Amino acid sequence: MSTELQERKGYVVSKKVLHVKFGAEKSLSNVKVLRPHPRDPNPYSRVTRPDSREMRVVDKGLTLDMINDLYVIVSHARCKCQLADFEIKSETKWGLLWSWTFGCKRCNFISKPYKLYHEVPSDHCGRKAAEMNQGIQTGLYHTPLGNDQARFILACTGIPSPARSAMYKSGNKVGEKIVEIAEQDRMKKLKQLKKKNDMLGLPSSHSINIQMDAFYQSRGITSRHKMGQGASQVIGVACEDETDQHNVISYHIVNKLCWVGARLRGEGYDVSCPNGHVGCTANKNPAEPLSEREAGYKIGEKLAKHDLLVKYVTTDGDATSCAGLETALKNTLSPLWKTSQLADRIHRGQSLFR
Repeated sequence: MSTELQERKGYVVSKKVLHVKFGAEKSLSNVKVLRPHPRDPNPYSRVTRPDSREMRVVDKGLTLDMINDLYVIVSHARCKCQLADFEIKSETKWGLLWSWTFGCKRCNFISKPYKLYHEVPSDHCGRKAAEMNQGIQTGLYHTPLGNDQARFILACTGIPSPARSAMYKSGNKVGEKIVEIAEQDRMKKLKQLKKKNDMLGLPSSHSINIQMDAFYQSRGITSRHKMGQGASQVIGVACEDETDQHNVISYHIVNKLCWVGARLRGEGYDVSCPNGHVGCTANKNPAEPLSEREAGYKIGEKLAKHDLLVKYVTTDGDATSCAGLETALKNTLSPLWKTSQLADRIHRGQSLFR
């Protein structure tokens, strides 16, 4: 801007101070220039780092095979350069793992893609799952951590984390397999329990003793923020008392949560849970209270399918799971059957000091 134009507009710019003429006296006063600083051309330059400094999870044996293969390529003059200068031409991410394609900087040589991970054998068509992608989900199922916490830990170590959607899909497949293996192991324990009765000269339907308890989703039975119970899930577990291992022989899950139904209701669809739509995961009405008696009844039905009668049930004093178990055995196996409840010594001892 020219000096004449600045005088005509009534101000003069001098470095970073603005001198403005006011009134007839034309007195001068200093005003700070309110102009934004120039934008940083790369605002993430201070928090990002080049890809060469990122960490990669690769298989040691497959990496050695890749190095030896590249050495053979150079020794057999498939790469025209006498001294090849390899770089990673492209890399493909598969969850937590990678496949690399190398190229020479001095010529146009490009290698084949090298998968640096082992795949899970499968008869299905398409891309096979990687062993480590399923392995990390197996570990997460045995810890209180979730996919988001695992992605955060990987990011802190400099390892590019898998996509959230891919981790959830892999977790669902691994979860189904874990349930299948757990059911097979439970059936194996039941067969061993019957075999033990045969070794003792007792009939296979001889009564057994078990211990039962329920695990709620919340630490307290009530909630300060809403009416009714604070939990929305309860797991009833029954363990046998015939051996020192106390193996789990039956269980039942009561669940009020259904994210599919919640999403459909949020989109305006008139659906209700449980089983009011396809893919409903709830088996209990959200307005109904959670009941240990119901969990005990379902456990009794599962034991009755294997012709197992329960004589004594060790549980806490305020639980009604024993009554539900007895009702199930009466309705399915023996109408005159009687199941007695034994007090757990831990709960019994704690009640003496209350």
